Amino acid sequence: MKLKTLNIIFGLFIAACSITSCLDTDYTEYELSSNSSITAFSITDSIITKYAAVVNGKDTTLSKAVVGSDYPFVIDQGEGLIYNLDSLPVGTDVSKVVVDITADTQGIFIVAETDSLWEAEDSLNFEKPIQFKILAENGTFGHIYTAKINVHKQEPDLLN
Repeated sequence: MKLKTLNIIFGLFIAACSITSCLDTDYTEYELSSNSSITAFSITDSIITKYAAVVNGKDTTLSKAVVGSDYPFVIDQGEGLIYNLDSLPVGTDVSKVVVDITADTQGIFIVAETDSLWEAEDSLNFEKPIQFKILAENGTFGHIYTAKINVHKQEPDLLN
């Protein structure tokens, strides 16, 4: 009789353990962030600047490379603006500029007639401001940033 009772108690214990183990799952629900922002922006390559100078008594057009990383950019998160406070020298060609963009998400799109995914190797034409749209982790678009590169319009030491 004791053996039968012990088997019944053991059977009930096994049944209770198997039922309670099925009540809780190991499934954890994660909520993907809707936040998206650009955290860093810089020019990665050198840009050619053309300028006039007198060489051997003759007016000559010379060129030199401007190091893009020497001109830091400001990111105004409230207004969605990206710009350089210190303008590039007069004559700097900003029609083919390679930039480095760091965001807190992976998807960065260039807003144009059609949205295209930005890639780090792409050279961009900054003769006019460019808009970037940031894709959040949850699949929604967040901030739209307008990036522009300021270039001096005239020589700083000349009075015209």
